[in-house]
Amino acid sequence: MLPTATALAQIAAITASSLMAAGLATIKELLKPGIYRKLHQKTAYFCQKFARILKKAESPCQLNWTTGLFTLFFNSSPVYNFDTASASDTKAYARFFHFLLKEGIYFPPSQFEASFISMAHTKKDLDATLGSIEKYFKN
Repeated sequence: MLPTATALAQIAAITASSLMAAGLATIKELLKPGIYRKLHQKTAYFCQKFARILKKAESPCQLNWTTGLFTLFFNSSPVYNFDTASASDTKAYARFFHFLLKEGIYFPPSQFEASFISMAHTKKDLDATLGSIEKYFKN
């Protein structure tokens, strides 16, 4: 049985108000003093360690990052636009993605999407992810 128009309107209103409440809560968190500094520190901690893993493994990868997000490219040349990103080895990224997935780490399925670090991620979460990444690049 299909829902009535009234039921659909109620569902839409509830969904919209839930999204608005979540958005407002996010904005309130982002307005707290020092939040971006903390997020930058967390991202830098993760990405600098990630870069050291890549360097130690002599991996031909590029790790681009800024506060709260990063992207790994399987590419020996710097990636700074769509053309340079398109030269990346997507099959190598797919192997990396599936390895991490088996480890319980959820990276984006496409090399052309960003990964996000949030205030919800703990040092333990970040270190566990780095451990799996290191495991991959040791193979």
